[in-house]
Amino acid sequence: QMEQERLKNEQIEEEERVKQTKLQVAEEVKRNRLKTEEKAKAQDTALINARAGMPDDTDGIDEAAEYEAWKVRELARLKRDLAEKHARELEKLEIEKRRNMTDEERAKHDEDLNRKGLKKGNIEKKQMQFMQRYYHKGAFYMDEDTLDKTEKRTGKADVRRKDYSEATEGDRKNMEILPEVMQKRKFGKKGGSKWTHLSKEDTSRGENLFAEGDRIREKGSKR
Repeated sequence: QMEQERLKNEQIEEEERVKQTKLQVAEEVKRNRLKTEEKAKAQDTALINARAGMPDDTDGIDEAAEYEAWKVRELARLKRDLAEKHARELEKLEIEKRRNMTDEERAKHDEDLNRKGLKKGNIEKKQMQFMQRYYHKGAFYMDEDTLDKTEKRTGKADVRRKDYSEATEGDRKNMEILPEVMQKRKFGKKGGSKWTHLSKEDTSRGENLFAEGDRIREKGSKR
């Protein structure tokens, strides 16, 4: 009888272990399913935010992948810093080399650079038309890295490299052949001006608003 009770207890313990194992497996499956759903939800949220221009705040979803991505970014940053440092050192050496040159050697070096098209600032400016408007291209996002990245991505020349000295539609006419009275912008219109360009006006005369104010004050002081 004792043997039967021992076998019965072992059977009950075995059934209990099987039950606990099934419960643990079910909990693990449930936990993995919830984790997968949360990851998919976070990815969908990140995609929606990216399309809406919102920053990505889904950190900690896959820490191993994020750490590997950080290592790649850090190595790229170190490589870029080393390349920039090397370029600065080469530039310093080039400057020191030119300082030690004589005038004849410097002129010959400039000729070599001009022949190879490597000398900076050797682009000739075009002659603008009479009374042609001047447009400044701006200084923001005009560095070579930004332009090269855009051209590499689109596969065509960036619009920021266009010639800003070209005449626009309103300036594509020869104002010099017109009579002097018509050599004005918006001639005959309500918003027209009697002034043409600064080089034509004599600004050394006292016929200006400040001189007029002085005369008024002088007249008032004599009373």
